[in-house]
Amino acid sequence: MLKTQVTLSNRPPTHTPTLFTLGYEGLVIGAFIARLQAAQVKTVVDVHELPLSRKKGFSKISILRRLVSHW
Repeated sequence: MLKTQVTLSNRPPTHTPTLFTLGYEGLVIGAFIARLQAAQVKTVVDVHELPLSRKKGFSKISILRRLVSHW
C-alpha cells in the first residue's frame, strides 16, 4: 500500500496553478509546441492510455525529444 503524508500550511499560496488541456488534432508538432510556449506552460503530462500515435511527431519518444529540445 502506498502512503502519502501531506502537510498543510496556513500560509497563502504564492501562486495559483493553472491547468491547460490541449489536443493535437489538426496540428503539426511545431504548432502544438508553439501553443504550449505561448501559454507559458512549464510542465507537460501526456495522458494517452498507450503512448502511441500514428500522427507524425506525437508518439511518446518523438514528442519527448521535441519538448526537451524546446525547453
